[in-house]
Amino acid sequence: MGIYKKYAAQFPLQEFEPGPFQDKVNALKDAVSEKDREPATLAARYRHLRKRRARAEEIMSRISAAVAATEQLFWSACEGAGVESVKLQDGFYMGVTDDLAVSTTCREDVNAWIRRSGLERLLSVNSNTLSGLVKDRILAGEEVPEGIAVKSYKKTTYRKGNS
Repeated sequence: MGIYKKYAAQFPLQEFEPGPFQDKVNALKDAVSEKDREPATLAARYRHLRKRRARAEEIMSRISAAVAATEQLFWSACEGAGVESVKLQDGFYMGVTDDLAVSTTCREDVNAWIRRSGLERLLSVNSNTLSGLVKDRILAGEEVPEGIAVKSYKKTTYRKGNS
């Protein structure tokens, strides 16, 4: 059973992470009858379930593509109609907003800009903090620093309206 079989007994067995998922797993294990716990039966069951999961993943992939297509059509339709949101009959709102994606293209240029700007404390910040700083600079009408790329994108909002 693998190259580590003779070493495995030397180490404690890794336990399953407790929580809601493992509770479901345990309930499903308990539901399997003793006669269905033979290795060949379990292997066949495993194969069957893997095939079902692959079909479900394909369905989810198609649904995700349909959601993305609908979002993109919605963005265009809103732009054409001059609206930013639509109230649905069930009280939900669907809207579109513009956002900016900020990425680093040259870390050396970014670090040089940080030093020139006297912002050395930013040398150890995460990308979200740097992204926020660049977005703030754009809102203030300042230039995007060298080594930074900015792209705009549309974002869909979907929320329950205020009751």
